[in-house]
Amino acid sequence: MLDLDGLRSVRACLPPPPPKAGPTIVNQKLFDYLKANPEITTVQQLVNKTYPKGTFDSTCKELGLNANELLKYRSAALIDFAVRAAPGDGTAPRTTQDANRFFITQYQNDTYNRESPNSWSNNCGPTSLAMVLKVNGKMPTGLTNEQQIDYARGLMYPALTRTDGKDVKLADGSTVRVLDIDKMLTGITAATSGAQAGGLTGAEHQKGWANFDAALNDGQSVVVEGNISGSWRTVFGAHQADAAGNYQGGGNGHFIAVLGKTADGKYLVADPMYTGGTVAMTRDELAVFFRQQNNEPSFVAP
Repeated sequence: MLDLDGLRSVRACLPPPPPKAGPTIVNQKLFDYLKANPEITTVQQLVNKTYPKGTFDSTCKELGLNANELLKYRSAALIDFAVRAAPGDGTAPRTTQDANRFFITQYQNDTYNRESPNSWSNNCGPTSLAMVLKVNGKMPTGLTNEQQIDYARGLMYPALTRTDGKDVKLADGSTVRVLDIDKMLTGITAATSGAQAGGLTGAEHQKGWANFDAALNDGQSVVVEGNISGSWRTVFGAHQADAAGNYQGGGNGHFIAVLGKTADGKYLVADPMYTGGTVAMTRDELAVFFRQQNNEPSFVAP
């Protein structure tokens, strides 16, 4: 018989559970300003209110903001500059170590994709989608990293004939289709439909920093489009001390995954071109990836 009284006494001896972490105010002046001006929520709305009066620079100085840096993020929610959000309730990782459990490279790499071909590929889109599917528990078990990429590509392009793909039998006896065309280009529309087909039924293509941070602060992982540049490679070079890897090449249009945010608000960037694993980046560092998109994120969120 279950001893309820004994169970209660045991519980009484246990320490209370830690309170759920709440948001932390990091800029009290800005926080108070937004509270007093509820009609202003984004950087652009602050610009609209102050520029005609010639007070944008002075207002930023008063609020402890860098005016030139702020103008890079027109669609960003100002509350993100005032408050560090509490960890979300979703499944997104919170550290680089945790995020690396889901990381895959699009090139051959002993740690993160041993089976991939050595030659160049256009695998960045399906690789990024595969990582997001894994975080959300939507990746079939029993697939190698390379098969996970090909499975994601198959979700993105279901209309291709069956002869373009093949069935892989899983340990439970079921089969899934993989599409092994490593040099096939992919796009953001296919990434959106692929996420939906993979079980993330609410996935949609979104833009802007406000939406981007809202999704990540809510505990979501996202597929992100942008561009490789020399400056983007330099960002990874600055992280060599804590992510010993190298950037594999490529140029122009590219996909990455942002798997979550750290407790101090950095973005957990999973670039399939980088062999060192996930890197925690500041907003300014990540914004380099969006320079050809007016510094604005374009992404797929569940």
